[in-house]
Amino acid sequence: EAPGGCALWCCGSVGVRPAAGDVMPAGSAAGRSHRRAIVNVELPRGSGSVAFVDDQVVCEVVAGAVDAARNNDLILLGAEVFIENVVVNKRITVSGAGVWSTVVDGGSSGSVFGIDDTIVTISDMTIRNGSAAQGGGILTQGSSADLTLQNCEITSNSASEGAGIYNAAGTVAITVNSISGNQA
Repeated sequence: EAPGGCALWCCGSVGVRPAAGDVMPAGSAAGRSHRRAIVNVELPRGSGSVAFVDDQVVCEVVAGAVDAARNNDLILLGAEVFIENVVVNKRITVSGAGVWSTVVDGGSSGSVFGIDDTIVTISDMTIRNGSAAQGGGILTQGSSADLTLQNCEITSNSASEGAGIYNAAGTVAITVNSISGNQA
């Protein structure tokens, strides 16, 4: 079993529906430096919402996909509302199906995304309902933190400081985003 409660799975295509507990055969796609993860795309609800396309992994949550990911992996989120708080401590890209289709909702409990001293790209999703002392939507920490936001809506987050985004250290690059309706 992979980190985050994910089952390993190998098929080589997105359209295959894995069964819970399927195991990736030894030696398949091993050693690849870049993998893609697909979250809730062509997978039935409840059977696992995350599948790596090459080096396959099936999970129920975004945080499980992040835990199972390696540096330089791409995680694609399907059209769904994911209620969770995600800590990212490795170099990855997390991309949604569109700002109106993919929602990561913090459930009013902590930052929606915590970027911990790494390089991360987040795109094509809504980030909402985070609640934390700093960075209800996104909190970046560590001098090596480098966050790129593309085509995201960051809304309805609350914090004492930086309700939408709080950059404790590092850099944040923002391209075509809406950051509104947050309360500090």
